Amino acid sequence: MGLVLALFLGDYMGTKRGLSVPLQKTLIFATLIAILGGFFGAILFQALYNYGATGVFEINATTGMTFYGGLIFGVGLFLAVWFGLGKVLCKSNEPMQKFGAIGDIAACIIPMAHGFGRLGCFTAGCCHGRVTDAWYGVRMYTENGWQRVVPVQLFEALFLFALAAVLFWVFFRDLKKGRKF
Repeated sequence: MGLVLALFLGDYMGTKRGLSVPLQKTLIFATLIAILGGFFGAILFQALYNYGATGVFEINATTGMTFYGGLIFGVGLFLAVWFGLGKVLCKSNEPMQKFGAIGDIAACIIPMAHGFGRLGCFTAGCCHGRVTDAWYGVRMYTENGWQRVVPVQLFEALFLFALAAVLFWVFFRDLKKGRKF
């Protein structure tokens, strides 16, 4: 849900910032490639990290190191598609000229999309793949019955949604005033 909303808002914000139709298509395609590449890059990065630590190469995506792999591969693929395909589709220097607008859009959308991910972890009742039990938290039904689960993911999700709301407000306020960054 978060990814679909992020793609919709990214396209809407790109339209508001004056991106041409070919560049909007490039934005959507680059985002989809970045998401898929980031997912597989995260798994590969985790496997390589585990191989360096244990000497065993195993495809396993259960620890927090996958975030860095996903970020590195996802951003790299986005930039490659944005500047590569964007230059072909636009036949101008528009991808370079509008790159600041993409930074503004990403600054708004990334916290919102990540907040949906944290909310998903919260509703699954896990913390980095492990069910947690603590003296505070919310009660959730797990495999072992009702347990208290630390609501860290809920707090993170609420913070990320609040941050995204502030950034969206700044983006559209500045857009209304005619400011371009």
